[in-house]
Amino acid sequence: MQSKKRKLRWHQTGLARGLGVGILILLLALPAALPNMLTPSSIILTSTPIDDLARPLPVVPAGGTPILPTGTYFHRTGIFSLPKLQDWELPAQTPEELVSPVGNSTRMRAGTMFSNSNAASVIHAFVETDSQVKFASLDDLDLYYTPEILNGAWAHYSSWRETGRQRQNDQFVINFELKFEESTYLGRQISRLQQIGEQTWLMVMRLVVPSNNPELLERLQFILLPQYRMWTESLSTPLEWNTISTSGYLIRYPLDWRRADGSVGRPYTLQGKMGAQSVTLVTMGQPGTLLTGEESARAWVTQNIARSEIKTIQTVNRTNAFGEGYFISYTSSDADGNARSGAVMLLNGADGAVYSANLQIAGSTRDLLAESGLSADIQEIFESFTVTAFAQENRAAPTATPTNTP
Repeated sequence: MQSKKRKLRWHQTGLARGLGVGILILLLALPAALPNMLTPSSIILTSTPIDDLARPLPVVPAGGTPILPTGTYFHRTGIFSLPKLQDWELPAQTPEELVSPVGNSTRMRAGTMFSNSNAASVIHAFVETDSQVKFASLDDLDLYYTPEILNGAWAHYSSWRETGRQRQNDQFVINFELKFEESTYLGRQISRLQQIGEQTWLMVMRLVVPSNNPELLERLQFILLPQYRMWTESLSTPLEWNTISTSGYLIRYPLDWRRADGSVGRPYTLQGKMGAQSVTLVTMGQPGTLLTGEESARAWVTQNIARSEIKTIQTVNRTNAFGEGYFISYTSSDADGNARSGAVMLLNGADGAVYSANLQIAGSTRDLLAESGLSADIQEIFESFTVTAFAQENRAAPTATPTNTP
């Protein structure tokens, strides 16, 4: 299947030109409808050209293109993450995608892309859902990815050709040959379905590499896909909220709250309003202090919150936490005797640290875990709190190339 030819005109100077190496990065977005619901106007494209293609293609280094994970990237919504690779960088302009429901639309989408100008390679990942669209199985995806969809996807290339599609366990994989002028690239789209409550999310990763470096395609998939994941806790909040995700935990907070202090490895202090009352939220991780039960959770409050009196204690569970966590309400006062109501959530991390989110409301003496004690916004903040620290898996490059089935 060939796409229509298109003449491209580029009018920007991007990262690759600054380095003396140009690449074209092409990203596509899926329309939020099944094939029998599609119309040309329903197809929404998000193609992101960075600069002119490198000609000739980059020479593959002896031993292959290095792939070194340097940490975990979290989308600014906090709803998905994937490994961050050395030399694959976010573009300076429009590095992340975000689509929120507007009007009668129920479509939600978050995405990002990374490019490696020296390797002429791109990684594009996004997650998407629409309550009006239901994917029940990989068979639905097979029907969904029609020539019309794929033609729109690769519109910025001179031509494209599908070279095969197959199911790999719970993933649906389509391979492509992509051409721009005299250069040829290899593309791969890996899709899977993620059921979260009543919503079915479509998780997609697209990889593009030069045709003279097919091993890079396999190695990127091998390293990235196992750790490409969604964080369901973040879906408890509006997508537009801000996120802290750099210190072993994830928590979201309203846009109008102010980050007063904090950095990687240090406590974060956030300040906002709940009606007319001032709210302060402090989040942090403390290595080597795992909770062993309710008594140790109570002791944590006594040791870390001055002049506190515990009111209510509840257990909480998070998928990525180590054992049970605790949600504790308390009252306290500052050094001048001014009353405060508080609630703190404590979670054990698999890395041996205790992670805490401690919220206080000035001028209040209420039990925040009593009925109607927490506002909807504050409940959502705590529901978004989860541990993200986990051991990075060292994955060697694969030795065999998967075979496509026609």
